[in-house]
Amino acid sequence: MRAVATDLMHLLFAVPFYLLCLLMTLAVLAFWRSRQSMLYPWRYPLLAALMLTYVLSVPAFSNALVNILEDTYAVPSLEEVGNTKGNLYIVVLTGGWFRVTPEGYEIKLASAGWERTWAAVKLWKQTGGSVIFSGAPLPDESDSVAQAMARMAQQLGLPKERVLVETLSRNTHENLLFTQRRFHLSEDDTVVLLTSALHLPRSV
Repeated sequence: MRAVATDLMHLLFAVPFYLLCLLMTLAVLAFWRSRQSMLYPWRYPLLAALMLTYVLSVPAFSNALVNILEDTYAVPSLEEVGNTKGNLYIVVLTGGWFRVTPEGYEIKLASAGWERTWAAVKLWKQTGGSVIFSGAPLPDESDSVAQAMARMAQQLGLPKERVLVETLSRNTHENLLFTQRRFHLSEDDTVVLLTSALHLPRSV
């Protein structure tokens, strides 16, 4: 969650670009050098590696993988969510981090955090119930990403009395365990899990 870890992830995500440049350079050299060159026998494997790396790095490929994840888990219809006998809870898993500033800790919402918050407010307007934001406390526990998302949800129109916040959990397992304990969720209640597609296998 720290800014240093985020910076390292951004650096690692740039690796495919560097790899593409390296493979392209080697492939060009392999085709242009003479038959006595060490790279010449590897010209076609290098070309294949270049094409494969490019295909795996384009957004269309990653989007296809996300679509597979989204299709794996059934999305309940609004009728199914609305026709509940017990209480309805929309559990939103947090997406964000914090950074250390001279004034103290500063919470930053990731794109996933913004998207989940917006989706939660939109879903609540269609189904009602209560929205639970869970997790990611600051080291001094003075605030949390969940509270930041809850504040944003209220600015988007979610009534304060419909907002519930769980602030102690630090991982996905604790998100759901602490949420169940804090708000006494039972089998009679309907719980809608709201998170990102890439996070579904872990959270489900």
